[in-house]
Amino acid sequence: MKDRISKGLCAVLCVVLLASCGGPEQKKMKFFNKGNGLFAEGEFVKASLEFRNAIQIDPKFADAYHMLGMTEIRRQNLKGAYGAFTKAVELDPGHFKAHNQLGRLFLAVREPDMAMEKAERILTEAPGDEDALLLKGAVLVARKDFTAADGYLEGLIGKGVRSPDAYELLAAARRRKGDAKGAEEALRRGIAADGTSVALHRALVDLLVRGNRFDDAAAEVRKIIELEPKDIGHRIALAGLYWSAGREPLAREILAQVVAADSKKEDGRIRVAGFYAAANRPAEAERELQEGIKANGKSYRLRFALADLYMNLNMAGRAVTVLKEALGLDRKSTKPEALQARTALAKAHLQRQETGEAEKLVDEVLKESPKNVEARFLKGNLLLLKGDGLNAVSEFRTVVSETPQFLEGHVRLAEAHAMNREMKLAEDTLRSALKNYPDAPVLERAVGLLYVRQKEFRKGEEHFRKLLGENPDNLEIRVDLGDLYLAAGDRGKAEAAYDSVRKKAPALPIGHVKLSRLYQVQGKWDRAAAEMEQAAKLNPRAETVFASLVEIRIRQNKPEAAVVLLDERIRRNPKDAFAYYLLGQVRAAQRDTRKAEEAFRQAMALQPDSMAPYLALGQLYTGAREYAKAKDVYEKVLSLQPDQWAAANDLAFLLSEEPSSGSLDKALALAERALKLRPDEPTVLDTLGWIRHKKGQAKQAVDLLSRVQAKAPDSPIANYHLGMALHKAGRQEDAKKYLAKSLAAKVDFPGRDDARKTLETL
Repeated sequence: MKDRISKGLCAVLCVVLLASCGGPEQKKMKFFNKGNGLFAEGEFVKASLEFRNAIQIDPKFADAYHMLGMTEIRRQNLKGAYGAFTKAVELDPGHFKAHNQLGRLFLAVREPDMAMEKAERILTEAPGDEDALLLKGAVLVARKDFTAADGYLEGLIGKGVRSPDAYELLAAARRRKGDAKGAEEALRRGIAADGTSVALHRALVDLLVRGNRFDDAAAEVRKIIELEPKDIGHRIALAGLYWSAGREPLAREILAQVVAADSKKEDGRIRVAGFYAAANRPAEAERELQEGIKANGKSYRLRFALADLYMNLNMAGRAVTVLKEALGLDRKSTKPEALQARTALAKAHLQRQETGEAEKLVDEVLKESPKNVEARFLKGNLLLLKGDGLNAVSEFRTVVSETPQFLEGHVRLAEAHAMNREMKLAEDTLRSALKNYPDAPVLERAVGLLYVRQKEFRKGEEHFRKLLGENPDNLEIRVDLGDLYLAAGDRGKAEAAYDSVRKKAPALPIGHVKLSRLYQVQGKWDRAAAEMEQAAKLNPRAETVFASLVEIRIRQNKPEAAVVLLDERIRRNPKDAFAYYLLGQVRAAQRDTRKAEEAFRQAMALQPDSMAPYLALGQLYTGAREYAKAKDVYEKVLSLQPDQWAAANDLAFLLSEEPSSGSLDKALALAERALKLRPDEPTVLDTLGWIRHKKGQAKQAVDLLSRVQAKAPDSPIANYHLGMALHKAGRQEDAKKYLAKSLAAKVDFPGRDDARKTLETL
């Protein structure tokens, strides 16, 4: 009896175990079904992992490859999608869905003939396959055979095809051959057949806007809102229509409703702030986000959005403050939001040229999350700044491998190759990316900039003009064209290009900024000031614009005009640290050491984490020969930011001027630290070379100082230092040449008397 019970129990347990474990077929279907569920929820990264798990169990699972391809399309990874669909049809030649998706990919990369082959391949075996029939119609539109497309698509609709795609393609064919009325008729027929199609309503909105029929377009958007009431984007689009039509009060009312309806106090405010920012209303964008933070004090997303706004306004100092506040929300440094805050903070420091602090933060993120693509991208940018193209290539290759849809990664990879003088590899990188993402503006622009870098100005001009022909309203390309002419020495054409930017976008400062910088190059300071003043009026918060205006006033020998500007800015915002920093620069230019010191210290008090006022104060003391005070300032900077290369360099130079050997050794260590941080920085090379000279290391000194002189051949100090090093190395004829060149410059510099006396002995 016991044996029978025991055997029966074992049998039951075996059944339970088998049911719980399942065989390979059950396991793969479990992963596949879970992937489908995640795909439906929009969780494409997680869905991709599930489909890959299914493929790992069954490498011949064609449906899993097909769905993997679909997830890659949603992730904008066309190359990965192509590979997955190709594998699916290899495993199952009758997988029509995968064939169809390959046809769509061929259309996306401008290969209509190959797309047609796929459509015909499916229709040979399945003449009624609706997806293939529509693919054929899309190919006819892509080939610009609009009359044939019209007849073909009308034929499909006549045979009972009611897919919204059929009507949308028919409308596209008619619109592109200039028949707007026929296009509208096609879309309204489609909506009558399927009133729930948001795609058809959107296409109709686009058509109506093109015809300046804003009220009719608004009515269609309201229908879309009824279909998808939870989608905030539709209400934002409606506000955009009213704003474009000059009905701002109505647009603002809709935007206020979006914010009021957002229970989380995040999405709505962020979208509304983005709307105001795009409409060149930064103050209103800032207000929305700040009010959101007051209502939801624990929100990371609102702070990230506010920091992004400040970054786009060239107000990196404020971005730093907001992001540090975000870091204080949670002590767990490994939390995804904390890592994102560190990465964003690194980006802000990089914009402020505080590379040491940026690198420290990036390394912290990569230590916690080695595959963090954004941190890798920033690391690559930092390496580019250091002139380390070789290691930058490695970082950017990782970026494009992990996220091929991140087009800026391809651009930076090309720049890294160009830095290494691998011009063919740089061009190949961009051309390869364009195959997968044809007509991508960021890639097309990078090709033109590569031509400029190689001084192939004719090719660059042709390329930029082609892009402008396709999109005359692209301001970025117009600016690039102006920059090309300036680099080629054609200032007249550069002025015309920049002026076209100003006329095309009178509400944006960029045209005025570019014209101002051109006039500065030409020495036309009054015109430069007028343009920069206009830019400052259009964007009074832009720190770089304001700094440029102050610099122009100093160059005009009108420092008091700059003081008036800054006093007014401080009156409006007494906590404006940047304005105090600029005021210090103006007072320093006036040789008013006391007032300059007061301004710099006020900036330091308001924003103690910004090193720029500290460095400026150190330079002020050095110029006033108050070396002890200067050293104290630089030591303070290094205690706050040990990787601050400029402070290390300037302190090294001051110590090198002291007579003791101990100071010289300390100076050498600091200069070597600065060189590691900025390997190609001329001032660092000069400091280290001069210290080597003083320590009697003649060959090393000559090597370093020769690099400086090559970068700045007309610099009196560079020629003086190299001449003295050559003299100590016993190369008297070469020494005479460079010492004479230093004295030929009719300017005073530290060591001029020494250069003259040494030259007299040679």
